[in-house]
Amino acid sequence: MSGAIAYIGPALAEALAAIGSALGTQKAASAAVSVIAEDVRLRVKAYALAAFPMTQTIAYGFVYMLFCYSNVLPSLVSKYGSMDAIPLGIGLAILGISLLVGFAELFSAYGQGLVCGDGIVLLLRTQGRILSDAIILAAYEELFGIIGMVFGMTMLSIIAG
Repeated sequence: MSGAIAYIGPALAEALAAIGSALGTQKAASAAVSVIAEDVRLRVKAYALAAFPMTQTIAYGFVYMLFCYSNVLPSLVSKYGSMDAIPLGIGLAILGISLLVGFAELFSAYGQGLVCGDGIVLLLRTQGRILSDAIILAAYEELFGIIGMVFGMTMLSIIAG
């Protein structure tokens, strides 16, 4: 049972990252549709900004999940002899850490979608000159996703010992 709890955590982290990416991308893409309809020359810039929230799923959530399933959990199974022998406390810790990582990715992706959506809307007013500033501001939100992933990987490395 505790092993199953541990194995659910990384998948939940990736699922929460995907939810955040979907919400953030939807927010940015909705803004992009209006801007592209107004000035088709801005479409590449709008596409670029609308894609940013996907990184929490494609990169950080997936890397975290892959790290757990390819390194941490096999190490624990090897250490304790079987999935069922993993102590309940460790299983719950992995689940808890994974949920924290997932929520960090969710909120980071959603926040990034808001920033990118605002940047996309301002592409029209600035004739596209806001792009580099919007990318830098979106990177601020990205940092929280990176920190969440690194935090989770660090904590799991400590747990796996």
